[in-house]
Amino acid sequence: SAFAVMAADCLIAASVSNWGAYALIAAAALVRFHDEECAAAGASGNNASVNHESRGNETELQTTGEEGVKRKRTRQEWIDACLPSEISETQLLHRCLDVGCRDGVSERIEASIDGMPLETSMECLRNIRNVALGATTTTDVG
Repeated sequence: SAFAVMAADCLIAASVSNWGAYALIAAAALVRFHDEECAAAGASGNNASVNHESRGNETELQTTGEEGVKRKRTRQEWIDACLPSEISETQLLHRCLDVGCRDGVSERIEASIDGMPLETSMECLRNIRNVALGATTTTDVG
């Protein structure tokens, strides 16, 4: 067992590093979705209070439809664009196994992540996705 000491401004505690990464990715997607919502509300004349000074105009609108209509992304689209799918994570793990990668805890070439079965990680990914899609207010995202 190895321990590391590292200074950090923010700490994400997770028993499996992938799970912490999934949570961070989902939170970042929700922040972008929220920023886009606020920007759209501001553009339509609503009094949305969000500080975009340091970000400039980086929230891009997505072009869709035959008419080239621009619209903001939905929460689902942000989550889908940022958070990996179960299929992509499973394929990635199997590509790693094919070239001899080992689980970081068991030290075996097996379909597990940090000693946990693949299905346990996929369940965590599903749960994080469901929580992110169910968040309905800005207090839900932090």
